[in-house]
Amino acid sequence: MSRPVFWLAATAILGLALWWRLEALDRRPLWLDETSTEAVVRESPTLAVLWSHGARDQFLHPPLAYLGNWLATRDGITPERLRLPSVAEGLASIALAIALGTRLFGRGAGLLTGFLLAISFHHVDFSQEARPYMASVALTLAAYLALFTWVERRRPAALAAFVACSALALYTYHLALLHVGVAAAVVALDGLATARRDGLDAAARRAAPFGIAGATLVFLYLPQIENLRGFLAGSGAVPNHVLGLGPRVLDAVADRWVSGPAWATALCEVAFAVGAVRLARRRDAVAAGVAAWLAAPFLLFGLVPFSKYFDLRFLISAVPAFFLVVAAGIDGAARAVPWPRLRAAAALVCAALLFVPAARLHPVYRDAAQRCGDIVRDPAIFTANGRLCADHLMLNTIRAEHQWVLRKVGRWIELPPALLDAYAGRYRFADGRAIDLRRDGDHLVAQIEGRYAFALVAESETRLPFRVDHRVITIERAPDGRPAALVLSGGGPGSRAVREAGASPGGDETP
Repeated sequence: MSRPVFWLAATAILGLALWWRLEALDRRPLWLDETSTEAVVRESPTLAVLWSHGARDQFLHPPLAYLGNWLATRDGITPERLRLPSVAEGLASIALAIALGTRLFGRGAGLLTGFLLAISFHHVDFSQEARPYMASVALTLAAYLALFTWVERRRPAALAAFVACSALALYTYHLALLHVGVAAAVVALDGLATARRDGLDAAARRAAPFGIAGATLVFLYLPQIENLRGFLAGSGAVPNHVLGLGPRVLDAVADRWVSGPAWATALCEVAFAVGAVRLARRRDAVAAGVAAWLAAPFLLFGLVPFSKYFDLRFLISAVPAFFLVVAAGIDGAARAVPWPRLRAAAALVCAALLFVPAARLHPVYRDAAQRCGDIVRDPAIFTANGRLCADHLMLNTIRAEHQWVLRKVGRWIELPPALLDAYAGRYRFADGRAIDLRRDGDHLVAQIEGRYAFALVAESETRLPFRVDHRVITIERAPDGRPAALVLSGGGPGSRAVREAGASPGGDETP
């Protein structure tokens, strides 16, 4: 591919990405987490106050998490201004993905990596949200691009860029510590390969600059230690809040990160398998680094309990690595075509097959964001258009189930339809609040008056955990077997609610 064609295609990808991220930027009100961002910005008249915010939000975010939002709203706070930093960071991550794919697998793979990020509504949505997720993606990408450049070419400027990007990432999101660890492992593997080839002295000389860089990074991170300590102390780990890793984890991830029907997801899964083989054939530290970049967050959250429910927001820094492998697979398959003139055509056909469903999804996503956006202020839209807007928090899912969560809560069972219908109804707490249980297909949904609606799973016929929360509903039955009350528990003493007589709000109808 010639340089002019490459730059023209890259510009077109960034133009498409910008359009899709700006078109619906102001169509939905700020939702719960975004209102938290707004509060932080509003309550921080100076950078010094912004820096100290960690002590006021239980250290959930490092001090620079809201810097972009703060800078963008100095002349006034609006939803558009709060979200513009995420748009810019999302575009930067696409440009960096193109650069990284090009460095590792060539221009075709680089363009495909950026294209897949650009059309993924997982990426689109978080590029429109006033939260630090896109900053984490862009900084992680920049750090890995700099690291791999240094490993392959030993340019001091690349190592300096790695230190700068990693330091910014550490002050933006806590998971950056994991990626710094991956970087250290990449350098260690590179050192082992050098030692086998050229001896220990050569390996020591090769790794020495990274040792200095690592020491600099530790020094820069020291002021953040107190924030990290507060975060770890206040995490309140819940034992069953771990990522559910199983044989279908790739399918579940692709189902969330790829925009399109089942066949589009399957196409990306096949391309991922081909790309993984191509990556493995490199047999170098860079290939191991890409694999660890993608796998490390899954392994961490699969082993370590955490306080919040798990969804793919916690793994968003691994999204570019996933699409990088998929793009490498598409590009590698195209290179296998024996006729040179058809190779580019094969890659373009794959790209078109993935673009068409994403293009059809865009207006649906845009309109859904307009209808279902205000999940905080208007409980009536919890079930707008038959979808539990508050339950999935992210509006890009068309084929997949409401929750875009991958976690396990014990062993789930299926309740018979008759039992689901029997449990559906309104229950009243002693303080006057009501909680509704509604049937939605093969499961129940619980909603306390004026609060979010959450899907329930079943561990037994009477024990129903919240799918994305540590709370549990236990059904109390009367002697005749009919539900008489429920107990809502989790994190403290349970609250009992008595079933009210009257019509059931259950069933599959949308209120």
